[in-house]
Amino acid sequence: MGEIAYSYKENLYINLTNRCTNECVFCDIDILGNVVGSDLKIEKEPTSEEVISKLEEKIKNNNPNEIVFCGVGDPLLRLKTLLEVTSHLKKNYLYPIRLDTNGHTYRLYPNKEVVAELKMRGIGTAYVSMNATTKEVYESICKPTLPDAFEETINFIKKCKAADIKTKISFVSRFVNVTECEDFAKELGVEYFIRNFIPRTNSVL
Repeated sequence: MGEIAYSYKENLYINLTNRCTNECVFCDIDILGNVVGSDLKIEKEPTSEEVISKLEEKIKNNNPNEIVFCGVGDPLLRLKTLLEVTSHLKKNYLYPIRLDTNGHTYRLYPNKEVVAELKMRGIGTAYVSMNATTKEVYESICKPTLPDAFEETINFIKKCKAADIKTKISFVSRFVNVTECEDFAKELGVEYFIRNFIPRTNSVL
């Protein structure tokens, strides 16, 4: 079983799932695992109790700057578990909590006020993988499995900003024009950053 919680640089990361609603052409679990120095392949998705136990173990030996829900899959596919873990963290620690997501939240949970719940349970920062400034490019490189995913990502970003969750959007260097990214982020009123493109072995991208 892969690492449920792993340290990378000065943060502690929580790896809830390998499932995702995107099938991005640049995403490679083996390469990402090598970058962070951990096995990210989860054979069985952990329960909230298992995650909390592993976190307690890791926190004893680390003093992270931030605790991040990330991994390779999208943490919001495990919303119930995520909220249970964040509730535990908020109750027992003062660490800032961040969520890394593709932002398809309201396609997954159309009848839930997910952002309000995230805010209440302790999520202070959201990093949203935008990856493109147009729907056409987004669908080409992210290959979403849900309809209107590009629009839903923007909707999620706006809701996070309105809820006073510090929100940053990211793009992969291989597929974007920096000026377009800057203009796109400015229009949404959020910060942005560019992630390095790491080609797969024998990649034609």
